[in-house]
Amino acid sequence: SNIFFALRLLFSAVFYELLIHLIPVAALFSSQAATSTRLNGYQMFSIAYLTGKYFYIKYVVIFGVPSLFARIDGLTPPPPPICISRVSRYSRMWRHFDAGLYSFLKNQVYIPLLTHPKLSSGAARPLALVSAFLIVVAWHGTQRNYVCWVCLSALELVIERVGVHIWDSRRFQEFRARIGEVWLRRLLACGMNFTVAPGILGVFYFLGGDEFGDALVKRVLLNGLIDISKLNFAIINGVPTAGLVLTHLLLLGYFFNNWCLELEFKNRKRPEKNNNK
Repeated sequence: SNIFFALRLLFSAVFYELLIHLIPVAALFSSQAATSTRLNGYQMFSIAYLTGKYFYIKYVVIFGVPSLFARIDGLTPPPPPICISRVSRYSRMWRHFDAGLYSFLKNQVYIPLLTHPKLSSGAARPLALVSAFLIVVAWHGTQRNYVCWVCLSALELVIERVGVHIWDSRRFQEFRARIGEVWLRRLLACGMNFTVAPGILGVFYFLGGDEFGDALVKRVLLNGLIDISKLNFAIINGVPTAGLVLTHLLLLGYFFNNWCLELEFKNRKRPEKNNNK
């Protein structure tokens, strides 16, 4: 009901106001302290993750107010932003965080170029993807952090598309039949770390700026890969090495991807049950 929706919206607004006063992580995220060498990889990721959660709650309120008035007038507004804690494929983030923006880009930019009669099928899809992201850059600005965010998001979508082509291949389906669905889920959860990494790093560039994004990429991702190659998993004077942090984050990403896959599976099955009724 509209009353319940209004109460949820009020709770989100009050909760967000309390958070930014009790845990001012957004102020820390935008300060020099966020890129300080005194912070280890865990601390940097924690600050960035909480900032992302604050961003989500803020937009639940921002999008929720006009949605409430639309519901009162008998209209059907776009759905609220999807929670960032249940998305590991960032194509879903683009679809469901700002449904209005996605609808505009899809119907006014992507589909017209994809179906243009003068464009070949091989050129239409890349051109449509690039054009949609150029609109996003034109809207947000051409600062380097926004360009990095858009480029990493585009890379994530390309990786997803490659994964879809592999999935549709006959050899992979034969491999799927041999290993079974349980091991297939585990394999997908491992592979999805390759989509989570560029997606989430792009968001950190978007929220924290290029300085924070560069620091995170260098001190956690690049140094972490170097430490992993040297089998450097240690805690020195209470500070974990980048290799230990990155390995732990990849392991957490595996479980996170499993959870997101299960949610996607349940959401897909729900309409089928309703249709059977």
